[in-house]
This record gives sequence, structure tokens and C-alpha cells, in this order.
Amino acid sequence: MPIDREATLKQADKLIKQGKLDAAIAEYVRLIDDQPHDWTTINALGDLYLRARNNEKAIEQYIRVADHQFAEGFFPKSAALYKKALKLDPELGHITVSRPLPLGLHYPFDWGFVPSTKAEDGDPLDAMLHGPGTGAPGTVVVARLLGVLKVEQNRKQGPGRQRNDRLFLAPLQGAHGDSPKDVLSFAPRLRSELEDFFVWSTRWEKKDLRFLGWGGIDEAETILAAAERAARGGHS
Repeated sequence: MPIDREATLKQADKLIKQGKLDAAIAEYVRLIDDQPHDWTTINALGDLYLRARNNEKAIEQYIRVADHQFAEGFFPKSAALYKKALKLDPELGHITVSRPLPLGLHYPFDWGFVPSTKAEDGDPLDAMLHGPGTGAPGTVVVARLLGVLKVEQNRKQGPGRQRNDRLFLAPLQGAHGDSPKDVLSFAPRLRSELEDFFVWSTRWEKKDLRFLGWGGIDEAETILAAAERAARGGHS
């Protein structure tokens, strides 16, 4: 039986004014259960979770809405929400630096991750954006796959090894229209230097990187699809 959405929103607003955020959140969850594609309400629920200092749940709602906006082609709106989610660390409420690069090193191209993915190490898929210049931190770039550098490393927790592949992409609308066809068209020296960069950038992390070879666009798409399914909890 459909719920009275207007009455439920009024009740949630009353609870918010009383400082009963958990109860208000429960009302918003009821609204979303009733209409799972009410993106405005989902975004509002994210704001409520943020007020309740539940950053992890807030991020979950923001990413859910941003993914929808991205799929519908509303790229500026989705980028703003992705950026909002990026600013929320579960502990500090900010982006944090995981580690500095060793002295003398810098990223050869923009470095980031693919939103709404989960790699074998539990993090989003690593991604390097091939192109001239440097982008603004925290922005989302619409890009196409170029391929993948397949990487194996020590597990974060416990013994054994795990995959930690690096996807390579190019902006969908390159500034000069001269982006490579795929990673297999990279010059051999460029591929070797990129491998050297990843080795030296993790020199002090005890990851013991091993490269399993370069893969083209089809192989990268397979890896990306698996990481997207993992982020959804294994659902197709």
C-alpha cells in the first residue's frame, strides 16, 4: 500500500527540528522504499546522514544519485555530487593523502580511480588518464578505455597475493584529437617507463609489484565490468 508521502515528509521535518535525526532518517528510508527512483529524496537522505555524522551512508546516497545523473548524461551535476562524495572521509570528513610519492617522482599523467567500482583489494579501480596537462583534483572526467596494465601485489591484510590492475583511459573529448588508439599503441619505452614509475612509487610500501602484461580495450572492459558488479554487491 502506498504511503502518504506528504504526511511522511512533514513528520520527517518535525523530527529534524526536534533533533531526532535517526527517526527522521527512518522516515526518509520509508519514502525511498516506496519510490526507489526518487533521486531528490535520496540526495536529501544523504544530507541527513551527513548531519548525523554517518559519512559512509551519506557517500552511498550521493554516489547512487551521481551514477544516475551520469548515466542520463547530466555530467556537470554528476561531477558535483562525485566531488561532494570525494570530500567525505569516513573518519575525518575530508579527502586524505594515502601516501606521498618518493622524492623526485611525479605522476606522468593524471591519476585517480573509476567511481562505483570495487577492485580485488577493496578499493575502486585505479585509473591513469592519458593526456596533456593536469586536471583539477576531485573532478570527474568522461573518458574512454585504452586498456590495462595487469598488476599483482602483496595483500593488504594477511599472506598471499592479489590483483591491483591499473586502467588507462583518455578523455572522451581530447583537446587536440590526438589520443592513442589503445595502450598497445604506446611506444615500448613508454610502457616500460610507466611500469618503472609504478614500481618506484610503491618502493616503500612493501607491495612487491609484479606485472602480468598489458591488455587492450576488451580486456580492460572485462575487468571494469567485474569491478562494477563487485561494487553492487555482485548483482548484475
